[in-house]
Amino acid sequence: MSETRHQILKEAEQQLIEGGYSALNFGDIAETLDITRQTVYHHFGDKHDLAEAALDHYRREDMRVLNEQARRYAENFPALFRTVLRGLWSDLAEHDFRGFCACVEVGTQADACPSDLCEDADAHQRETLTLYAELIRNSQEAGTIRSDLGAERLAREALALQMGIGEMARIIETERQADPPARDLAEQWLARIEGPNASSGSSETDA
Repeated sequence: MSETRHQILKEAEQQLIEGGYSALNFGDIAETLDITRQTVYHHFGDKHDLAEAALDHYRREDMRVLNEQARRYAENFPALFRTVLRGLWSDLAEHDFRGFCACVEVGTQADACPSDLCEDADAHQRETLTLYAELIRNSQEAGTIRSDLGAERLAREALALQMGIGEMARIIETERQADPPARDLAEQWLARIEGPNASSGSSETDA
């Protein structure tokens, strides 16, 4: 991939994260990168092509990072989820609390976004849920999560908390403080689901 194409993709990702498909603008990308609109069109024929490529690039990178964390915390979902929430907060701060996930923005713009892109965004969330459920089952076997709770339901609760914290921080300024109330809710949820080996599992993994 050429450096120019890579820069265009990264800038398009920024726009998707902060405003979804409707925010994607060739002119703004050209101005930010100090290139011509024709250069952007040379690499991506139209808005759909650019959005599709940027969303695919975003999804691959997001899952690469999540899979790395999954290997590190293969049997300790509570530790992984705390790491995910720290990453979420970092993403929010990086985007000045205008967004945190390209797939969330694209997926909530069904009226303005091509259906195939909305399907891609939905697929990303389902892939995340599948991975969460697998890690939760592994954690239940290792005793870091209670074995009497359903893995699929816990995976959905985790993703709902993750997205809810992100959306609240975007909308409510008081949720942007260093220790917002919504993150306390996540800790309360984790305390409720943690198994008998949660503490020992965390110390072993982080060592």
